[in-house]
Amino acid sequence: MIKRILILFFSVLFSLLANAQTAVNSQWYNDAKFGIFVHYGLYAQIGYTEWAQNHFEIQAADYEKLQSQFAPSQFNANQWVQLFMEAGAKYLVFTAKHHEGFSMYQSKYTDFNSFKSTYSIDFLAQLSQACQQKAMPFGVYYSVMDWHHPDYLPRRYFDNRPKELANTANYKLFFKQQVTEIIDRYQPSLLWFDGEWENTHDSLESVALDQMIRDKNPGILINNRLSRYVKGDFKTPENAVPATGLKSEDGKPVNWELCYTINDSWGYDPYSTEFKSARGLIRLLVDICSKGGNLLLNVGPKPDGSIQSEFQERLLAMGKWLKENGNAIYGTKASIFEQLPFYGASTTKGNTIYLHAFLMPSNRQLAMPLLKNNIIKLYHLASKKELPYHITNNQCIIDCNGIKIDDAATVIAVETEGLPELKSQFPLYAANQTIDLLPEAASFDPMTKKENMLVQYFDKMLLKKWNQQSTLNNIEWHFSTANTTLYDVYIKAASANELKGNILGNLQIDSTRNLLFEIPARTAYTYTNAYLFKPIFIGQITINKGFNNIKLKVLPKAGQELVFEKIIFIPHKK
Repeated sequence: MIKRILILFFSVLFSLLANAQTAVNSQWYNDAKFGIFVHYGLYAQIGYTEWAQNHFEIQAADYEKLQSQFAPSQFNANQWVQLFMEAGAKYLVFTAKHHEGFSMYQSKYTDFNSFKSTYSIDFLAQLSQACQQKAMPFGVYYSVMDWHHPDYLPRRYFDNRPKELANTANYKLFFKQQVTEIIDRYQPSLLWFDGEWENTHDSLESVALDQMIRDKNPGILINNRLSRYVKGDFKTPENAVPATGLKSEDGKPVNWELCYTINDSWGYDPYSTEFKSARGLIRLLVDICSKGGNLLLNVGPKPDGSIQSEFQERLLAMGKWLKENGNAIYGTKASIFEQLPFYGASTTKGNTIYLHAFLMPSNRQLAMPLLKNNIIKLYHLASKKELPYHITNNQCIIDCNGIKIDDAATVIAVETEGLPELKSQFPLYAANQTIDLLPEAASFDPMTKKENMLVQYFDKMLLKKWNQQSTLNNIEWHFSTANTTLYDVYIKAASANELKGNILGNLQIDSTRNLLFEIPARTAYTYTNAYLFKPIFIGQITINKGFNNIKLKVLPKAGQELVFEKIIFIPHKK
């Protein structure tokens, strides 16, 4: 017990002392923002994801036979790295050993490795050298799990090898030996562990292993998946952007990186034919950067080592956008805004705010919350053309006429006098102004992923899929008014599914007053568009001077689904 307490005490002390060094080491990582993840191994030959051995319940001895068939004849490390650089990526993470246990390098601790296959390729050697030539940081993925090693426990449920013959101490030594040779031989800038949920490593051993790695290479970065007892230098969510980024218990930002697939598989899968669009991937990168994170975008090469055209097309499209807009990504920090009044995101770098408009308003007037700072310069990033602007409604209204609108994200740079500070997050409306409440400017229920329900529909945004299955309870808007005003209230919305009946709605004002109404269902064979073009009058309401909170609730029944465009407040004319 005393030994355990002492080790834990010194591990905590070591962690505190390492924090300052980690901050220095991670600067390149924080600035990079965009990296490439490569999942490549024997599983590519089966072509059913990196978990193919598990999916098809293949015994270790049978799986070994794939080694003699491994033929990466089209692999070219320099071509890979060149492609990733043209995509605008700033670092690479390659799978040295996935859960299958096949080492993709020349390891002296096992013959189950790529150098012992027909083509005798040391992937780590070639890729690390190619990265070094291009000054691209090289990272290594290494799985804690190992379905091949005879001493790894727990076994897969289908593994027929006797558990009693396994000696986990042997596997832990093997693990340490391979990690050591990877560090010594290839000098990676980053180690990306995985598979820690099976808790192969005892907590104290994993702490000691972490310290050994840092002693050998003080500048290395390690993710948070070695074990639950090792914090790591950055966190690694998968395939879903955290709603507000990631923060420590005291509310401070932490390093984090979203790993994400272009299709629905990490390893090669010829049957996976749904690919995210280049536009969607660019917007994903922007969204992640606006929340202070990095994107690690995955490709799964084909069995011959080539990268399929669908991946290449998307990567090159991202690179083209980043050539014009990279200043708004690399080296940036999270947005200073809680929310934006348009569909898009924001990043900051020093004295500059970058507004990324995913959908430019149809009138080309882009609104930004009001700053405390004077604006020194405001311009379109791609063309460097300065844009006129004016301050109204506690917002900076930017005239974007005369510039080319980017289908993925149009970036506007706002240079300020001093570090930018927010003065007013919410608009202020005069007594005679019409107020449009749009879904892209709304706050969503914390349990709901906003991006899953908002759909770009030509030149506007629609909120869809609001039904009994969604977790959405309400959406709300915040704004101020200069005077107490009586408004006529209209809604553009429809019950989407044919003949499913009207949807009951409630517009709540400042949590004290309610405006009840019905949203009509569309009739058979009628497009929802017809309803969205015709605002529905739902009543009158007085909005008091000062700060206001407007909340929209709907109560869809089985089979009903709401399509919502906006609520309109028009000052009542006597």
